[in-house]
Amino acid sequence: NLQTMYTFPLPHDGAVTAFEFLVDGKVVHGVVRERGEARARFEQARREGHHAGLVEQDRPNVFTLELANIPARATVKATLTYLEALPYRSGEFELRFPTVVAPRYTPAAGQPQPVPVPMPAPAPGTMAPQGMGRREATVPNGTAGHTFAIDITVDAGMPVESWRCATHALETLPASSGQLRLKLASDRADRDLVLNYKVGGEGIRLGLVTYRPDPAQEG
Repeated sequence: NLQTMYTFPLPHDGAVTAFEFLVDGKVVHGVVRERGEARARFEQARREGHHAGLVEQDRPNVFTLELANIPARATVKATLTYLEALPYRSGEFELRFPTVVAPRYTPAAGQPQPVPVPMPAPAPGTMAPQGMGRREATVPNGTAGHTFAIDITVDAGMPVESWRCATHALETLPASSGQLRLKLASDRADRDLVLNYKVGGEGIRLGLVTYRPDPAQEG
């Protein structure tokens, strides 16, 4: 069985509300615990051979996901849910989604661009100190070592009047009435994705958005 560790960014003011992962047809749901207790429960499950997952916040916008006892060649789907209040400026909402954990600086001309790479999981019976266990690697010609895809559905409670994305080439997809759906098939994970959109036109309008985490549940 395998143990993996993945470090990833989220918006600095986002709040994680749920975590689950699917492996071998089994869904494992996360529960929010105090950091020390969560780590202890994860290590115990790992030692006992159970599928186990742990999400820890290293910095306000940097998280680490660890999965333990993953069978070889298994497909794993991890789902993390977070909430964020989008800023509203000059008549537009702005969604900014980070895709890379890296120092924000510009290297000298001709120098390789540092990009993040996942670190191997700690050896059994050990753990990495908080904020450690990550490193940066240099890739020639500034080429990022990771790519990402994203599917965005905007449900603002009223029709989206216009949208723009200056950072990535997004494709418009068919969507339900009043919604906007955009897709990015694949791009380098080397910069934030920034989407701006307008809703409601010039006048004041009332919008309502409802949400049910589990469509199978009543209420």
